[in-house]
Amino acid sequence: IGLKYTDKNSRVEKVITFTVKGYIEDIFFSSSDTGYMGFYLPEDTYNKVANILDNDSYKAQVIYADLDSIKNAAAMESDIREILQLNSASLVAGDASSMLVSIDIDLISVSRCMMANMLAIMMVVFALVIAVVCLLVVRFRINNSIEEDIIKIGSLKSVGYTILQFLTIAGVGSIIGIALSYLTLPSISSVFEQQSGLKWEQGFDIIISSFTLFLLLFIVAVVTLLAARHINKLTPVHALRGETIARKNKKNHIPLDKIKGRLSIALALKSIMQNLKQNIMIAFILIAVSSAGTFGVIMYYNTAIDVEAFKKVPGMEICNVIAVLNPEMDQSSAVRTIKDMDEVKKAQYLDESKAKIDGNEVAIYIMDNYSTKGTKLVYEGRYPEKTNEITLAGVLADRIGKKVNDTVTVRFGDNEKEFKVVGLSNGASMGGINASILSEDFNQLNTNFKSQALYIYLEEGTDVEEFIKKLNNKIDKDMLLATTNFDKVMEEGMASYQNIVGVMGATMLVITILVVGLVLYFIVSSSIIRKRRELGIQKAIGFTTMQLMNQMSISFTIPVTISAAIGSLLGALYTNPLLSTIMKSGGIMKAQFIVDIGWVIGFGIAVVIFSYLLSMLITLRIRKISAYSLVTE
Repeated sequence: IGLKYTDKNSRVEKVITFTVKGYIEDIFFSSSDTGYMGFYLPEDTYNKVANILDNDSYKAQVIYADLDSIKNAAAMESDIREILQLNSASLVAGDASSMLVSIDIDLISVSRCMMANMLAIMMVVFALVIAVVCLLVVRFRINNSIEEDIIKIGSLKSVGYTILQFLTIAGVGSIIGIALSYLTLPSISSVFEQQSGLKWEQGFDIIISSFTLFLLLFIVAVVTLLAARHINKLTPVHALRGETIARKNKKNHIPLDKIKGRLSIALALKSIMQNLKQNIMIAFILIAVSSAGTFGVIMYYNTAIDVEAFKKVPGMEICNVIAVLNPEMDQSSAVRTIKDMDEVKKAQYLDESKAKIDGNEVAIYIMDNYSTKGTKLVYEGRYPEKTNEITLAGVLADRIGKKVNDTVTVRFGDNEKEFKVVGLSNGASMGGINASILSEDFNQLNTNFKSQALYIYLEEGTDVEEFIKKLNNKIDKDMLLATTNFDKVMEEGMASYQNIVGVMGATMLVITILVVGLVLYFIVSSSIIRKRRELGIQKAIGFTTMQLMNQMSISFTIPVTISAAIGSLLGALYTNPLLSTIMKSGGIMKAQFIVDIGWVIGFGIAVVIFSYLLSMLITLRIRKISAYSLVTE
């Protein structure tokens, strides 16, 4: 593995090569979420590397501290900051000699568990949707099974026969499903390891597995009892005739002698009205799975196709390069030089520091003019435009009980000032405990403050690494203290999240299609069995197999189309509110993921086409039905 660094004198990028001998788990320095990645070296190797990296920007002192209470972490950090007069709070770029970064166990917990918790909630919600769908299918299948075996059941006159049959099937299926879930856990854990930096080894959990098995068996038993409750009223005479106790006299909603248009479509509509309960059940199932599928489509789109909205999740200003300038020198000439470079679209200061807001240690973003900010994160109100205005992160506002138009007190050292809250913003940066004020205001709180972090936005297509090399050659090294390839930082930081959420979205999409296929298979197959006599008679009077296939497929496609449209609409409308609820603890108070209407409509159309083609495939068995075979049977 190679460690890249820039030579202090020549400013040429070099590489130190290491041989990997093992892997460790380190909750502080094993994930990009905390801002730092680390590795372990033997003492002699460490000293050699330290001599090679003889540059102030590579030096840091790490202190581990055990506190009486985690609540004291902010106070301890504040005290150290005041004693050493260290102002910088940036995790991306800054003068190492004036930087103090505190990483407490709560921040570690958020960085390690936020994504896992978010996906766990998604998986549980999705699993509940699938479970409800499966129960509806089970109920439908049991009802149809009773109808198919009506002679046998009527002769036996036993509900226990039916319960035992389905409990056996449910038991075998549940055991196989639980076993398969353990086989998939390694692939799931490997995805989480990319983000958390921690290895997850899940053994067999007898309590959860047993609870899941018995819960499923209990639910199937209840559903079977409810579905088979009419058997006790069934007489052997009705059973031997193949009749159920269901009311057979139904209103003729679509008289064929009065209908105009194609007969196959009229018969399909008539079938829909005759099987209204079944179609309502199909509608509920398809609305649920289409909503879940749309959620998966939106997640996949935002992590694999258009990632701009996903990049805003950390709550950081998105640029291409961050140049850290010497605050003790006159920067005006260097800034003009940078702005005049051909590759530069614009450049502006955006600094970070620490201050106290109503007694809480908070990261403060400092900027001259927020109207030029490239990444807009405010979800309510606006950014500061006048002096004594402040924008609070939503998490911070909730914590201190503030809303837009309220006032807060900002304190830095011995100076304090009142600000009016003019906006609330999203963002997981600094655990969502941050705020934004104007440079003019912060200068009054900290008279020694000088801007140093220059955010540089490059023209599209510019090679960032080449630009940084050119920048290092143009600006004196005493002025240019450090440069950060922000594109690379974002790419590395977001890669694990994109992979996890993208895989989750794609998985939900695939499962949605499989569930739709399973539901249609059971329902269409059962309908063919139930209507064998009717289909045989229709064949005898001249209907072709293709006409009957189309007739039956259309009768299912119509409710599927309506349900897919409703489900896709619900998914499009409620994906962001759902994500806001799930991601609130991580600082995302109002999710603003892109809902591409084209993709949502495309998914809905794909579900309809898939349903129609699958129905046609399943109804192929109609070709084996004939009036002759029904008579001989």
